[in-house]
Amino acid sequence: MRADRSAVALHAADDAILVGRAAAGDTAAFAVLVRRHLPLLRVLITRIVGSSTDADDVVQESFVIAWREMSQLRDASAVRACR
Repeated sequence: MRADRSAVALHAADDAILVGRAAAGDTAAFAVLVRRHLPLLRVLITRIVGSSTDADDVVQESFVIAWREMSQLRDASAVRACR
């Protein structure tokens, strides 16, 4: 039951909190960020590169780089949602 509550809490958390947790190595928080932002990012990148297959590659690489560099983020509160 506790796992269910923490999953709901993460899902409801704002991006700055999720980024702060992800920067500390919380993979569940990063997964919420990915699920939250993947659809819009995929649409935007598809428009830029003109191919959904190529867009998928770019989006995947973007999230890999974001995860790898997340711990270098100085101020998670500077992250703003773009919804």
